[in-house]
Amino acid sequence: MKMVKKTSFSALVRSGSELAELRSDYASRSAKERRNAADWEYHSQMATEIFNGAMSQSGKEGLGESSWPAGYVALAMDPLYAPAILTVGSVEYQLGRKAEAMELFKGLTELPKNEKDLHIVIDKAGDFLIDQKDYENALVLYSLAEKAYPREVA
Repeated sequence: MKMVKKTSFSALVRSGSELAELRSDYASRSAKERRNAADWEYHSQMATEIFNGAMSQSGKEGLGESSWPAGYVALAMDPLYAPAILTVGSVEYQLGRKAEAMELFKGLTELPKNEKDLHIVIDKAGDFLIDQKDYENALVLYSLAEKAYPREVA
């Protein structure tokens, strides 16, 4: 994960990394195939982390760790997968790449209205920014969301 600390997600999917190869491989697949693969990857990675934590507490070895932070592989597979956008944006922010994070968070407001739980994901991104005491960017995100989805309520 050393590469992640030095290089933003967007640079990783443009470079010759494993994420760039995934992005390229999945680009030719249907939107449904990309979504299903991203959803599976996203949730299986979270489940593996929970399992590994439980095994560690019992003094046993787990399944091993992913070479990428949560959400990275899923977002490489499907660049429109809202939960992974939220997760990767949060990681980017915590690594000090606030502009990169905000581009991801703002991208949430450009997704189709029928995206599952979109208003919840946008609200979580705003809550994350508020928790970071970044009220200015939270206001930017909520303002964009209000313009994009004026009839939606979080």
